[in-house]
Amino acid sequence: MNIHPWGLLSSLLYRQGVGPKYKADKNKNTIAQAMVFNRH
Repeated sequence: MNIHPWGLLSSLLYRQGVGPKYKADKNKNTIAQAMVFNRH
């Protein structure tokens, strides 16, 4: 699956704006996934 960096950033901003309650968990998961995708 090809995920664009801008797509990940958009997802982060969207999640932070819509679900601040889930910000912590979603943020950690997204950052972890982003790091993995960037390494490949």
